Amino acid sequence: MFTRQGPVDPRVDGMTLGFMEDRLNGERSVGHGGDTAYFHSDMNLLPARGVGLFVSSNSAGKSHDDPSLRALVWHAFMDRYFPAPVVAPHAIASAGTDGAALAGSWVISRRRDHGIMHVQSALNATVVAARPDGRITVDSEKEPNGELRLWTEVAPDLWQAPDGRHMAVARAAGGAAAMLEIEPYASIMVLERAPVTEQSWVRLVLAACLGVLAVALALMPARALARRIYGGVSAAKGVLPLVGKLFVLLAPLALVGLLGFMAAAIDGHLERLSTEISRPWLAGLRYGGFVVLASSVVAVSQAVGWWGAAGPGLRWRRFESTLVALASIGFSLFVLGYGVMDSGFDF
Repeated sequence: MFTRQGPVDPRVDGMTLGFMEDRLNGERSVGHGGDTAYFHSDMNLLPARGVGLFVSSNSAGKSHDDPSLRALVWHAFMDRYFPAPVVAPHAIASAGTDGAALAGSWVISRRRDHGIMHVQSALNATVVAARPDGRITVDSEKEPNGELRLWTEVAPDLWQAPDGRHMAVARAAGGAAAMLEIEPYASIMVLERAPVTEQSWVRLVLAACLGVLAVALALMPARALARRIYGGVSAAKGVLPLVGKLFVLLAPLALVGLLGFMAAAIDGHLERLSTEISRPWLAGLRYGGFVVLASSVVAVSQAVGWWGAAGPGLRWRRFESTLVALASIGFSLFVLGYGVMDSGFDF
């Protein structure tokens, strides 16, 4: 998708090792973009035209989602001064089959497989979906109006969006699709097939575990009121069993809240994790992880206690305690497997 045009000129190319090549409206451009915590910049040059555009802003805008403000300005500039008619893509015969083969979870190549940032990879897998009409969608690729961008296969392993943007499929030695290269990001990152531990099912399982704990917590006062009115099997008397129950249900939910607060604190700027701002958050996550592991031990002991108890009307208690224990164990495995307890700066 991105190839050098013409011979190498050492007087120029020796200076441009950090430049990226792109095409828009049929025009070749070279440039580079960059971000700090507060500033976001892009430089795009059109060598054949002798012009360029530099954009820098002190905000990412209301949303960090694509397209960014600088991308919109660049596209508007090109459409105004160097417009090119976009030919409606026509699908090839194998588009339906090829699209179905691409469906599934993908992850970006710029990611961490260890440490706290592994959580982001696990929870943010990109999903490619095949449509009945033979086109596909990539949930990370959207039009300016927020609708999913539709991709049509116009040549073997080459897909085109309505705006003329292309996506190429790179295959492994065995012929299976291994990477998706999407303009204009292919020079800095690609999408790779997600490993089993980073596919979209992880989000579903984690949501189910948290849902079980949240529902059990919400039912506690309702169940106590029902026992008071209608009678029934009550939990063990005393403050300690109640504290244990609340500990089991609240520990994972509190850790999720801490993750949410940390995400809001860095506001999408991952470089802030290497600053002093991140130290209390990372320390809190690590110690919170130990608390969650302890809560799963308590949850299992509570379930074992209900299964060992004798008497009538214990079926619901055993079912609920087992479900809570499984949910607690599931969340603890997430904490252990995805670097939540890693408070180091190796992200």
